[in-house]
Amino acid sequence: MKRVLSLIIMTAAIGSVARGEFMIECNDGTVATVVDASVVASGESFMIGGYPVENVKRVWHNALTQPDPGTVTVFPDEKLSRVALFDMNARNLETEAGYENSRNLYSIGYMAQIAGFPAFTTDNLDKALADADMILLSSRVKGGRNASFTADEIEALTEWVRRGGVLVAPSLESTLDDKSRELFGITEAGTQKKNHSFINWVDESHPELVYFDEPEEREVNICKKLINATEYKVADGATTLACYEDGTVAVVKKQSR
Repeated sequence: MKRVLSLIIMTAAIGSVARGEFMIECNDGTVATVVDASVVASGESFMIGGYPVENVKRVWHNALTQPDPGTVTVFPDEKLSRVALFDMNARNLETEAGYENSRNLYSIGYMAQIAGFPAFTTDNLDKALADADMILLSSRVKGGRNASFTADEIEALTEWVRRGGVLVAPSLESTLDDKSRELFGITEAGTQKKNHSFINWVDESHPELVYFDEPEEREVNICKKLINATEYKVADGATTLACYEDGTVAVVKKQSR
């Protein structure tokens, strides 16, 4: 399956409030309008908008303004602010020359553009919490004296996630306090020089990984030299999504209720 489609579906899974926000075309030619294009588990399979994933040819947005996929995906104005690309440069006291954070911000922006989901860039947390269903952080989350977020901001993020928001961080530092570690579903984070070669996505059934169905997608070659690798210990209630080749945890998901 195409990875772009998986990104679109994952974004759709945030939740939709507009009527007829998505359209689904099945392999048999059936085209249907659906409100929610979430990927959900159903026994040993998955469903998209009530249709088995193996029967779905494509999903696109928006049924009201774009009755067929065409060559360009068109989003109505009220749906432009759904994913916040959150610029961490100032918060982390980073510069493009020293830490390449601006390149990271460009990368997540390019990912949003290719995947076709509506996104906006901001360094204002209040705006991100008010206008987005998903927040993609541009760089690592720091703790300690130069923490990326204040205690009040961590509390606001925790409440936003509890209400259904999706928060994605590329990495976490070992200096995070208890509340921050609880938010991200870890008990410990550590970065050290290690000779990691692969990241392996887990075999268990997770909606986020439903389209990672080829061996080369499940096992990702990252390098064959010493790198600054961040490893995690998973808290109760959180889930491992990917490990390095030595079994240490590389990606964690926490599902808040």
